[in-house]
Amino acid sequence: MKTLKEENIGISIVVSGLVSEIKQTVEEVGLNIHTVHFSLGTFGKNELLPSKKVLEVTTTCGHHCISPQSIKHYSKLIKNEKITVEKAAEKLAEPCICGIFNTSKAISILNELNEVDS
Repeated sequence: MKTLKEENIGISIVVSGLVSEIKQTVEEVGLNIHTVHFSLGTFGKNELLPSKKVLEVTTTCGHHCISPQSIKHYSKLIKNEKITVEKAAEKLAEPCICGIFNTSKAISILNELNEVDS
């Protein structure tokens, strides 16, 4: 964060972690926290949510641009040998606007999904 402050690039930076540690680090370099987001869990009819494995992939994108339907679609294509798991992970990464989609993790989860479905 010290380097980011010194560079003074003029954009907001998002930092994830424990609020107490981030607050301490930010104060050490002489910055102020602008906004804090807390995850409070899930409420309501949780049974309507996709499976935990599907959610593991959708939440790989910080803006939730990966739809559960896409994961199910590519999982079916993999199972029917119409696409490789690697290519499916690449396709799933395309709508991720923040660029943090983890294709390696997606490959692993898609393999697990297809093992369970077999």
